[in-house]
Parts: sequence; structure tokens; C-alpha cells
Amino acid sequence: MIKSVQVDLSQTGQAGFEKLKEKLSRFPGKVPVYLQVDTNNYKRVQILVGENLYVTPSEVLMEEIKVLVGENNFS
Repeated sequence: MIKSVQVDLSQTGQAGFEKLKEKLSRFPGKVPVYLQVDTNNYKRVQILVGENLYVTPSEVLMEEIKVLVGENNFS
């Protein structure tokens, strides 16, 4: 069972975040999603999305996230 979803957005920036948000909102659920982003100081931080973007993991959602950010930036 999947307990959380982690997505590295450091390569995709704001546009990637907007696309990801749209994808997450189509699969509402109870599993938290953590985002890794780079700050202006080039320090990577991890952010937990709001509960309104928690998901129900599915093969479709996982595949869409992999396509968006790349397989190595997702777990």
C-alpha cells in the first residue's frame, strides 16, 4: 500500500507545479503528496501539499506524474 507520493519539481519549476496540481486534483484521496523544490538559494526543500491535493494513488496518476517530471524524480 502506498503511504505517500514524492515528486521532485526542481527541474520543472512553476509550470510543472501547475500541471501537477491539476493532475492531483483529479484523483482526490487520503494519501499525502510531498514536493521537492529548489529555493532561490538553491537549497532543496520538501513541502507537503494541502489536504485538498491529497490523492488516491492509481496506475493512471502515477504514469501521468512520471511523464510530467520523469521517472527519476518521482517515488
